[in-house]
Amino acid sequence: MDNVIDNTRSEQIEAVVMAADYCKKLVKAMDNLAGEFENGKLEDTDEYAKNVLAGINWTIQVYNGTKDCLKGIGILIDEGKINAAIGDLGRAYQDDDDAAKAAVLRGALKEFVNDMIEAGAKLN
Repeated sequence: MDNVIDNTRSEQIEAVVMAADYCKKLVKAMDNLAGEFENGKLEDTDEYAKNVLAGINWTIQVYNGTKDCLKGIGILIDEGKINAAIGDLGRAYQDDDDAAKAAVLRGALKEFVNDMIEAGAKLN
């Protein structure tokens, strides 16, 4: 049984480290996307946004699958804050409010992605 637990923990650590590497690129993309929302959308902004949001969603899925491991190393992520940010982003899209989209990307979502980068650094 201990071997199964060790394997699971090892897989979770590997997933967090892989996500952290991805998040380094994702945080740059989030900043770029927020800039497009703030300074005027480009022809491909909507498609770019879909890709960035898919990356954020994937990162949340990795977090959900590894949160017990992360708590064990002292990485505490406020899930309520992330859920609120997702709700805020949904409202910003519903209202077609580009400034609000940028604010959410630069706020709680960026903080979450940076937390995942920090987690990967601690585990690597």
